[in-house]
Amino acid sequence: MALMQNKGDFAPLQNRLQTAEIETLQQKARAVQMPTMIQEALWHIWVQHKEVFKEDARERLSDRRLIKAVKLLSFSAASNERTEVNLSDLLLLKNCLWNHPDNASKVLEIIKNTLQQFNKQVPVDAVEVQDASGKWVAVGTSQKQANLPVAQTSRAIAAIKTIVPAKKGSVVKGWFGSGTEADPLQVTCIEDLLELAEPHIGQKGYYFVQTADIDGSQVSTWHDIVFQGHYDGQGFGITAPKDKTIFSSVANSSFNNIKVSGSGSLVGGAAKDSIFKNCSAGHSLIYSFTERFSRFTISKCTITACSAGHSLIYSSSSSTITISKCTITACSAGHSLIYSSFRSTISKCTITACSASHSLIDSSFNSSNISLWSRSSTTVSNCTVTACLSIKTQVDFGQTRSDNDKIEGTKFNTCAVVNGFQANGKNLDSAQWKQRYFEHTMGWDFDNVWVWNDAENRPELRYVGVGAAQPQAKPQNPQEGMEDLLGAELRENIWL
Repeated sequence: MALMQNKGDFAPLQNRLQTAEIETLQQKARAVQMPTMIQEALWHIWVQHKEVFKEDARERLSDRRLIKAVKLLSFSAASNERTEVNLSDLLLLKNCLWNHPDNASKVLEIIKNTLQQFNKQVPVDAVEVQDASGKWVAVGTSQKQANLPVAQTSRAIAAIKTIVPAKKGSVVKGWFGSGTEADPLQVTCIEDLLELAEPHIGQKGYYFVQTADIDGSQVSTWHDIVFQGHYDGQGFGITAPKDKTIFSSVANSSFNNIKVSGSGSLVGGAAKDSIFKNCSAGHSLIYSFTERFSRFTISKCTITACSAGHSLIYSSSSSTITISKCTITACSAGHSLIYSSFRSTISKCTITACSASHSLIDSSFNSSNISLWSRSSTTVSNCTVTACLSIKTQVDFGQTRSDNDKIEGTKFNTCAVVNGFQANGKNLDSAQWKQRYFEHTMGWDFDNVWVWNDAENRPELRYVGVGAAQPQAKPQNPQEGMEDLLGAELRENIWL
């Protein structure tokens, strides 16, 4: 079907497409169908393009451009003798979505990242079809001629232009996904994130997945997001306006692989019955504001493999904080694990294998690096702290300590302080301050949790923050009988 044999030479007349052939292809292209997955991938490309080029007035995608793109995808499918668009066709958009040549590589990167996200392993020589329930399943080549009951191209245009859910069964107008764990609602841009403030979206227990970095630093009005649901950031970053947190309060929720960029914090108030895993925050994971919360409670929360530039939990100068029945494991903080500058009550908490840059429990008013801190009074009761590392001291109430500062029924097991080489309540000689002592005498886990930092001459946590759930994962070989869906489609596409 090539129109040219050599550069500058037209193909011989007998090899050129005739008018009737072109009309036939156009007719077939109009009948081409667009699966839901392709609609979602195309919308993802559109959203990413808008985000990447938001400061570049030369790059704008109009509705007319979208219609032309869909026609191109349909023609590619028809000329490949297919009745539906597939992932490989999307690669043809790499030269259609930029106006200035300098941006061609950026557009290609957007498309490649999208294809990688939607790609998967399928049985060799397989094709996907929808079963009676609407679920997509892979079948062998013997069934490739089956009718595919998927959305029409015109519906795809309407879906993307008006941001109507592409998937049957979607629960929120304007969103892709149905809000289940298997099919989460997709947070693709700042507009999606802000809509979580609507109770019918952010408080219904839905599952959400973030698909791109989101910059909300210039948003002038940031409404409180009271959240109840499950949010997977997939390692992408979120930036909120100065002095704002992403969520105002959370309950019965889970948060995974969220990266709060800059000096921001994830939650700005109460947190109950929630799970935080592999999250990173520039300031604090949970941060209470003076002007908004006079008292707040954090209870029955599990915080695992998270990191914070300042504190995991931070309470401002006139807030009363109550932390109870929480479990904190394998977390690190540049300033503190829990920080409160007024009144604190920490009870029945379990802290294991964590590190803090100053002390584990601290109410020293002038301290700059602390873990559990309170200017007025701190009560720590019935807690268990095991295999934790602090840099300055284990407990420090400082010069401002009062009779109201109390530690009751709290156990410190096999903890260590770098200053003075203190381990498990006694001072060590520098010759003993080695991994061997921590691993064999103290029982610290250097296979999975800790690693020895030779430069700092102390233990440090192996994996914390975003991505910690997959430490140094090695690429796996495809399973026998399976192949890469996109790779198989690219091999069959005559235009690629």
